Amino acid sequence: MRPRWLFAMVLLLGACAQLQTKAPQDVEFDLTGRLAARYGNEAFSGNIAWRHAKSADEMLITSSLGAGVARIVRQGDSVVLTTAEPREYKATDAESLTEEVLGFRVPLAGLADWVRGRPSTEAPASAEY
Repeated sequence: MRPRWLFAMVLLLGACAQLQTKAPQDVEFDLTGRLAARYGNEAFSGNIAWRHAKSADEMLITSSLGAGVARIVRQGDSVVLTTAEPREYKATDAESLTEEVLGFRVPLAGLADWVRGRPSTEAPASAEY
């Protein structure tokens, strides 16, 4: 009898196939890297693949083993988050949507400026600490 974890791993790897990215027309940059998040007593680490365009964003978050966790797509004022199950969630901003569904906030507003090292007009810095 094969271990149950092997069966579970095959299911998880199959689930990530549904979370593929598609390139927007006006891509400004592609970013890939590692992701670590801590929220209260919970922690997550994994990978991120992000395509940013003026008209849209598409972000794929995967586990450290490559299994799809979430796909976030922003088009205009609409954000859709698709999980590996696949379940689809919609909102007007990525921050509240990711906190509700994933348990941590992905600060998409202003993040494109932050990764390029320039001030953001979407998420201005606050003087309060």
